[in-house]
Amino acid sequence: MNSSIRLLFLLTACSIVLSASGIVAQPLGTWKLLNPIQSFTVRTNPLDGKKILVGNWANRLYRSDDGGTTWYVVETGSTSATNFLTSVHIPSRDTSIALVGGFAFTGIKRGISNGEFTTVLSDPSFRRMIFVSEAITEDADGNLFAARGSTYNSIWKSTDNGATWDSIAVIPTDETSKLLTIRAHPTIPSLLFVGAANARIYRSSDGGLTWTSVPVLNGKHTMYPGTEVSQIAFSTINPEVGYAAVTIIDRGTTNDGGILKTSNAGLNWDRVAFPDTSFWAVSVRTLPGGKEEVVAGGFRQRTIPSKECVGDSLVFRSVDGGQTWERYQNIHWVISDPDSPIKNVWSLHVAPADNKLYMATEQGVYVMDDVPLSVSGSATAKGGLSISQHSDALFVSDMFPTQEPQAWSVYSTDGTRIAGGEVHCSQHQQISLGHCASGTYILVWGSQRSYRTVPFMFTR
Repeated sequence: MNSSIRLLFLLTACSIVLSASGIVAQPLGTWKLLNPIQSFTVRTNPLDGKKILVGNWANRLYRSDDGGTTWYVVETGSTSATNFLTSVHIPSRDTSIALVGGFAFTGIKRGISNGEFTTVLSDPSFRRMIFVSEAITEDADGNLFAARGSTYNSIWKSTDNGATWDSIAVIPTDETSKLLTIRAHPTIPSLLFVGAANARIYRSSDGGLTWTSVPVLNGKHTMYPGTEVSQIAFSTINPEVGYAAVTIIDRGTTNDGGILKTSNAGLNWDRVAFPDTSFWAVSVRTLPGGKEEVVAGGFRQRTIPSKECVGDSLVFRSVDGGQTWERYQNIHWVISDPDSPIKNVWSLHVAPADNKLYMATEQGVYVMDDVPLSVSGSATAKGGLSISQHSDALFVSDMFPTQEPQAWSVYSTDGTRIAGGEVHCSQHQQISLGHCASGTYILVWGSQRSYRTVPFMFTR
């Protein structure tokens, strides 16, 4: 089994409420790990929330069609490439299509979600076209827009689900050196936003043809040059309200970073929380009863020591428009790559089909379980795997066996591998757990190209 497939089960998280009155402990929902691989973006099918795409590195996508139980590796190009898929989009008008871009990428690739990707946008001079952070977006009319970052600050538009692209605007490089993200307003036609280096935000009210820099902090249009606006999200209930994450890339001053808010459809912004704290991801989700939840994920540049920059491993939420914030204090961060132990949050995504909240991090992709997960009984069936316990042994039957060599592993809830081996009989594999205490465990079953993850309860 690939060493990156180190599954763990996320325990119930608690939070800290930060307010002027002090610190109050309060329970929150649970972040459940779906796939312990480096994840730089996560997107779901607009019509089917069980279909998930996760951007990995070296041209790899991870695809699930069953809500994150079974995963398949999709290669969008050579797996020897040193690139990172940080922008993935599934057009609402044709959900069989996926578009990908990212760091050190060749442009934008387009294909069906299970493979066969081709380049649909590239530089004619063979210069790399970088699409940094959720840099592909879609407006309410189904038009697609992309922001090319780093050196060439160009805006691109597609009206045919990403098959062809036209350059429609350029943002001056003497104002900002990099475009990171682009966001179409969810309800106001022709309104677009770009987050850029120098903590700049650009606004367009004519569908991306012209752009205006808007204030971001105390009436100023920029922060310290070592800051970037990496993601932008808007309310669907109140179209005037939006939020932006500010990342600290270089520590050369104070009073930078944090979460910005606008209350006038992006005409001007100001910091609502977390000065001198670095964030990369932000989302807005509607909750039952009409309330909204703002969630922000932290980030730290590897070149900055942790004592100089607060950010990685931080995940906060606010349900009162940013006045107070609750921290997910007990997220169980798995180190899926020992060579890269940093706990950065790269993307937060609200699934259009079912309103679930997903989080792509450097250590894996998670889903928010608003109701804590429980596993009861001595038998369970998930993803075509039937699991039952007899005495101190586990018996596993696979209703969908493959011809590929397969392996199994059992993990404790803290990510420790308890046992593992080859699958000798997919219809009746016996696994001895006589040395295990009663409790919840995770079974990982499959090959390096596709595998399933199933929680189960073991009793003695």
